[in-house]
Amino acid sequence: MAAVSASRADHVSALMSIGNADANYEVKNGKTKGDTAIVLAGRLGHEDVIQRLISSHNVDPSRGLSNKTTPLIRAVVDEDADAVKHMLLAGVPINVESAEGYTPLVEAAKKPSRMRCLEALCDFDASIVDFETSRGFSALHEACKVGNEEAVLAMCLKYGANSNRESARDATTPLMTAAEYGQVTVVETLIKKCSADVNRETVASKHTVFTHCAFRGKTSAFSALVSNGALVDRKHKMDALLFCTP
Repeated sequence: MAAVSASRADHVSALMSIGNADANYEVKNGKTKGDTAIVLAGRLGHEDVIQRLISSHNVDPSRGLSNKTTPLIRAVVDEDADAVKHMLLAGVPINVESAEGYTPLVEAAKKPSRMRCLEALCDFDASIVDFETSRGFSALHEACKVGNEEAVLAMCLKYGANSNRESARDATTPLMTAAEYGQVTVVETLIKKCSADVNRETVASKHTVFTHCAFRGKTSAFSALVSNGALVDRKHKMDALLFCTP
């Protein structure tokens, strides 16, 4: 790892060529536990080392780490926006998922403290903002689920995320997700600032956000929805089940 720390790409190549180095080795103990050469090079800003590892030594920049993340996700979780930028500029793929099905952007959307990482990712490629994971949801859905209003505003207003997009997993919109998880502030933000349609019917389920929450028994956001124009008498084929349960 010393050659990586010193940004000595030639030394890295020399070590690799004589078989004395394993570029996928993870540090086992201490503060840098779990670091690989790419993780360390990203943290230190050594883009040349990352590029050399990828181009000359067939190191997979998306290779999963022992903690089920990837090098880029590790940088996001560490809240190291500079490392995120260095990795992206060096050619590390932006949308590779962790073993749990999360992309770097989804991980960035989970906490307000990761906003600089979210911005670094979207500034590099804004098209990722509506990307859905293999689990069928986007970073905007995740931000709505956890109530990360700052991320919601940034993705919608700065990077153009579609606030009415239905997820592939269960045909829910970001507004439905926010309402279902009781994120009242995010519900109001989506409607008032992000052009979320409070009475929009989803294509797949024909639910509005109000009937969706009623069907799932999630009522904490009802007042916010009604005060922002939700129609409570909207008909749905499941009405008998929605409102007549014992």
